[in-house]
Amino acid sequence: MLTSPFHRSVFISDIIRILNSGAEFYREGIRVTCSEHVIAMYTRMLEEKQQAVVELLPHAKPDLAANQKQSDWLIDIERRYTSFTSQLSEQHDLSFITHLVKLESQIVDNLDAVLDTEQSQECAQTVRKIRARMIQCKEEMLSLKQAKAI
Repeated sequence: MLTSPFHRSVFISDIIRILNSGAEFYREGIRVTCSEHVIAMYTRMLEEKQQAVVELLPHAKPDLAANQKQSDWLIDIERRYTSFTSQLSEQHDLSFITHLVKLESQIVDNLDAVLDTEQSQECAQTVRKIRARMIQCKEEMLSLKQAKAI
């Protein structure tokens, strides 16, 4: 079923909110981790999220630009919970990484949903490009999770 341009904008807006929340989650991870390697990876992931937001903004509803800092409340709650529990856990990096893998999966799933809707060729091209980068982010986080679990 094809959706109207309004619904497509809502999907893009949802992705932007998830990306912004993800960026905040990575900032929190940078703050609490001790590993320079993990900090470098989180920084790279944070930059990918920020760049994706910049690329998606032209395809979102016009009023979203003023509200781009709005974040997805479920991700915010999960980020805060993870922050709290990781402070109690000896394996705080692994806890963060586990949640970041879920975040990356959610981003890819939402990008797939947008690609299943009718949109301009330019928008579809942008979403496909971002999707490829987010799949790479997800794979890197999965590799990191496997390495930390050993």
